[in-house]
Amino acid sequence: MHSLIESIRERLENHFNPRAARGIRNVFVFDLTDEKTYTLLIDDGTMQFDQYRHPEPDITFITDSATLERIFNGEVSGTTAMMMGDIKAEGDWMVATRLKRLFKTIK
Repeated sequence: MHSLIESIRERLENHFNPRAARGIRNVFVFDLTDEKTYTLLIDDGTMQFDQYRHPEPDITFITDSATLERIFNGEVSGTTAMMMGDIKAEGDWMVATRLKRLFKTIK
């Protein structure tokens, strides 16, 4: 049985759009309050998702694992989760808007 993080990593890899990521270098940190911290690094058409806190993220999402799971399962959008206060973001909001372009719909 996959853990939540293994499932998210698999979905990210399967839905990543390398063409849309050409020329882009962004760092997204997911700080899970009830678990660990993960970094999604997009670098010129490539992506990596690993357990660590990048020292200079473009944006950091702060949430719990249940909310992140609901977002990745398509049960709630990231925007809705933010409006409900279930996820907070610190950093460059414009970078956050790139996620939809970089990943085909994840469900």
